[in-house]
Amino acid sequence: MLRFEHTDGLNYASVEVERHDDIWVPRSQQTSLTMETGLGVGLVIPRSEVYLFEVGENNWWNVAGYGASAKLGFKFFMTKGLFLQNSTKVGWINLTKIRTTGRNDYDSASQKIKYVENYLVLGYQF
Repeated sequence: MLRFEHTDGLNYASVEVERHDDIWVPRSQQTSLTMETGLGVGLVIPRSEVYLFEVGENNWWNVAGYGASAKLGFKFFMTKGLFLQNSTKVGWINLTKIRTTGRNDYDSASQKIKYVENYLVLGYQF
C-alpha cells in the first residue's frame, strides 16, 4: 500500500561551530584531556522514493526541511599525537516539504526525526 523511503540519502548539509578546551594538561605535556562542545544548523536535502497505491516516483533532491544539533565530547591524548576520543551528538530534523507521488500541487508529506549519535575514535594527530 505505501512505500516511503529516503533511499538516496537523507542529506544534511550543516554548518557547525565548535570549541575545544583543555581540561587537564600535566607539566610533562605528553598527555592531556580536552573537551569539545559544538552547535550546528543546516538544511536537509533528501531524495525520497514514495509510492501510495502504486502511484508515485523516485523524486529529485529538494530542500525539504532543516535541522539543529549539539555536540559534547572528550579527547584524551595518550602521547603527543595518539588519542582516544568519545563524542556524542544529539539533533532534531524537521522535514516540512517532502515530495511524494509526483503530484506536488496536491500531495506532500512531513516528518520529524530526533537522533543521538555516539562515536569512539582511536587516532593520531600530526
